[in-house]
Amino acid sequence: MTVSEGKKIAFFIPTLNGGGVERMFTNLAIQYLKWGYSVDMVLCKKEGVYLNDLPNEIKCFELKSFHVIPLAIKFSKYLKINKPDFVISALEYNNAAAILANKLMRKRTRILVSVRCNISGMIDRLPLLNKIYIKYLVRFFYPKADVILAISRGVATDLAALSKIPLARINVVYNPAFNENMAALAEDRSELPDWLLSQKGPVLCAIGRLIEQKDFIMLLNAFRLLYLTNSSFRLIILGEGPENENLHHFIDSNRLGEAVRILPFTKNPFVYIKKSDLFVLSSKYEGFGNVIVEALACGVQVVSTDCPSGPAEILQDGKVGFLTPVGDSVAMANTIHYALNHPIEKEKLIQRAKDFDVKIIARKYLDLLEN
Repeated sequence: MTVSEGKKIAFFIPTLNGGGVERMFTNLAIQYLKWGYSVDMVLCKKEGVYLNDLPNEIKCFELKSFHVIPLAIKFSKYLKINKPDFVISALEYNNAAAILANKLMRKRTRILVSVRCNISGMIDRLPLLNKIYIKYLVRFFYPKADVILAISRGVATDLAALSKIPLARINVVYNPAFNENMAALAEDRSELPDWLLSQKGPVLCAIGRLIEQKDFIMLLNAFRLLYLTNSSFRLIILGEGPENENLHHFIDSNRLGEAVRILPFTKNPFVYIKKSDLFVLSSKYEGFGNVIVEALACGVQVVSTDCPSGPAEILQDGKVGFLTPVGDSVAMANTIHYALNHPIEKEKLIQRAKDFDVKIIARKYLDLLEN
């Protein structure tokens, strides 16, 4: 049984900048609109590359706050005026604010909080006070949510241990990382640079924010080992972030400037993935790994660190991709070499990607909200 059409669903996240949760919520919002639901996008700040992807029928609200208590007060006013039937929120501050706002409104709206990353891995690198604060938010507020959703089994297990919420109460629904437009986008080569179009040697592709979590330094170390054996190798990294300077310093110090290109974020990464021989994810931890699904959808081989949480689940423990230990550049280089010489059948990769179709995942969200 699913939600009756015509009801209103509100998404509640900080911004629509170029991250995984922003893209996933945009995919879900557009799908619900197609199915006839009224959809609102409620943001802490009205900004981000995905704003332009929202159809005019989706109303966008800006609350102009990022702190839990003022955010909860403003969100409770939104709930009172706009009366959504269901709220889907993400990220710890927004999740806590959504639950608190609903209590202030005496629980008129059904709240689904989604946990998008391995929280223990995320807070492990934070200052002590931030770590204590996030643990408090999770342990105090999350048990009061109507529905708790984790985007992988690993995230659910980590959340249960951190929050003391029974694992049976945490629903696992993977990200809606596949849609039917990917194939067409992957064939649009208009933005590809000439040097990539003319490249003859093996091309590796990686995508993500240039932050410590993604461990691009380890990937560059692995690539350096491959490049020493075959100078026709090339690596493309799509992303922006605070580690940009460190990565360029490594590239320059190891004389990899002709072989490695770091390109800015693009809304169409599929064309770069499709032009590559292999996609690489080098993260220390993840929540899910949307880019892995996107690579599979393009029929491209995947090598990923076996990090918590998500990649092993997507790759079915190595049946549709290749897993390698976290932080081990030698193992990464060896696994890349093996994957290039022992490719998995493309159709098998594409079929796995379709398991994460936005229509399938959107329906699972609705089932949870109704039941």
